[in-house]
Amino acid sequence: MRERHSPDTKRRRSIALVAIAGLVPLLFAPSCVFTRAGGAPTTEPTAEETPAPIDSAAARPSAETPPPAAPAAPPVSPAAVPAPPAPVKETEKPPPSFSVGLSDEERASLRGEAVRELAEADLLISRLSAEPLAPADREAIRTAEEMLRSAREAYGHNDLAAAVGLAKKARLLAAGVSESIRRRE
Repeated sequence: MRERHSPDTKRRRSIALVAIAGLVPLLFAPSCVFTRAGGAPTTEPTAEETPAPIDSAAARPSAETPPPAAPAAPPVSPAAVPAPPAPVKETEKPPPSFSVGLSDEERASLRGEAVRELAEADLLISRLSAEPLAPADREAIRTAEEMLRSAREAYGHNDLAAAVGLAKKARLLAAGVSESIRRRE
């Protein structure tokens, strides 16, 4: 029987194939081999590319010979030095409203739901944080706290839909921990 894949899995496979297809030509790049004047590839360098051997006796400086002077740096004209970029002035912009397209009534309803979800999640998480928890439960509460922090941030940026979603997830995660504690007792 053939296994069905979700659209997300298919999309990931497509992205992976495109990435692999883009990297394969780099493995066979023309800079990997030497080329002669005729364009024929070879693995041996030409005479121009091979440095001449150095006579070891001539290469050693004698005690009487002073070391060669360092070459003088070419003068740099003022026009050749680029001017530093102008500083960018940061202006404080109000956070964008992500609830565009909603009526005032819908926005108010969403805002109320966000406030309720944030309050419920906060109450449940703070109550559970005071109790002794198993390591897995403690980790779940930390995750719920991070979600709640992100929900508050989204609410502050007027992203009400994200605030509601994150607060609900935090509340449900904390409720799951609470339920598992109740079952163990």
